[in-house]
Amino acid sequence: MSQELGKIDKANTEDYKNKRKLFMVPIIFTPFEPNQDAEILITKYWNQVKNQINSLTQSLGIVKHIFHETLSVGGHEGLEQLKNMNSKTYSFVQEQWESGAEIHVTEDLVSLTEMIDLQRIANIPFSSEGVRSKIESWYSEVAAKRFSAIKESIDSKIKSDEIGLLLMSENHNIEFPEDIEVIHVSPPALHDFRRWLDDFIQEQMKMYSQTEENTNKES
Repeated sequence: MSQELGKIDKANTEDYKNKRKLFMVPIIFTPFEPNQDAEILITKYWNQVKNQINSLTQSLGIVKHIFHETLSVGGHEGLEQLKNMNSKTYSFVQEQWESGAEIHVTEDLVSLTEMIDLQRIANIPFSSEGVRSKIESWYSEVAAKRFSAIKESIDSKIKSDEIGLLLMSENHNIEFPEDIEVIHVSPPALHDFRRWLDDFIQEQMKMYSQTEENTNKES
């Protein structure tokens, strides 16, 4: 079952008693080196996430388990992996870890690396429709294995009346266990970032089209 953060208040916290709970936090990023505007929005987003998580823990209890996409190791080693990746989530996860939450292995490394490689291949223009179809089918199969492994990791660690925290990109297809209450953390800055990113991409596409048009005129 899924729940919006804004719909949780003191009146219905009893509904979560003795249940397994998962705070779902979207990881936001840009497909390019973030500029100053993006950095401001990203910083604002993570500050709001921290505030919302603090509000949730005051009502429902502390976070005991942390799951993070790309993590194939757990504990302090997993935290160091985030630090080495220069992940925007590092300081947030570190705070939760220092408060007593355990960082778990989240990913099956084989499925994760296969999916990354297939994403790279998929960006290559295909001459053959048959090859493109096979790559897409292979990608779907690997993605299903990857998301299933993440689900199993979460399912095996969170016990009755415990709280887990999952940091994951928005475009995922994880089917969470039915007995876990999934609470989606969605601060206002998330919508601000999405709107900014859409506008930025549209502007870049417009500039690219204009450049192409000018080049064609010159030739």
